[in-house]
Amino acid sequence: MLLRLHPSMLVALFVTASSSVAQSATLNDYLFMKSAVETYSDKTKIYKPGKDGELGGNCNEFAAMTGLIGTEMDGALADIAGKVVFWSNELTALGYPSSISKDLVGQIEHDLVTNLLNGRYHKQYGFYDIDFGKQVDRLIDAGDKYRASNNSHLKRLFVDPTTSCGAGGEAEVTFTSSPSGAQISVIPEFNYELCKAHGDTSLTGCTAWRRVNSTGAGRVSSVYYVYVKWSGRTSGPTRYDLSRAKDGQKIVVGD
Repeated sequence: MLLRLHPSMLVALFVTASSSVAQSATLNDYLFMKSAVETYSDKTKIYKPGKDGELGGNCNEFAAMTGLIGTEMDGALADIAGKVVFWSNELTALGYPSSISKDLVGQIEHDLVTNLLNGRYHKQYGFYDIDFGKQVDRLIDAGDKYRASNNSHLKRLFVDPTTSCGAGGEAEVTFTSSPSGAQISVIPEFNYELCKAHGDTSLTGCTAWRRVNSTGAGRVSSVYYVYVKWSGRTSGPTRYDLSRAKDGQKIVVGD
């Protein structure tokens, strides 16, 4: 069961951040991003509870998909939303009470978003340095206390420092059209769903589309939508699962 808070409840949580128009808009962006992450998670089952107590480190699929394609703020919003959904999902699957899986996670969500809106996180290497490690420690401490006093059989929460980001890294592939001579544009699935929720997935209305260069070379790591345009006709957008693509693989798109 994923953490679900009505937008009005989240607004009430975050009113202490700021009343400025700019930050209110950013809050609305977060609420939208949170809803999109929940919907995408339900649809794709991207977060499958491991039931081993692992809460993850500083890696986040949504930040990778969104921050590298959209703005740095997009990545930060997606990072927080993705973590919140994952933590709640994992804690619920492990059998921890709602006081931890919902209430405490909700408090952490409040702190993270408030700090982001108030400019307390700085950019480093193109990403915001959000203090997820400190927040995971809060969850682990709460979990340890609950296990000690209520249910010692629950899996202990932990973070594996050796866990790497992503599901195996990016693969260098070559896109080619059939018939040849087409212009190829690609977009990660999550970004496509975000644009769809905004009501415009076109190449002109959705800024996350990226045109493949003339050599066809590209780096992929997940699921994408591909739009192919020849002189006089088009194909797509078509969904391609490239999560298992290999270096040097040729991806044929089109008819």
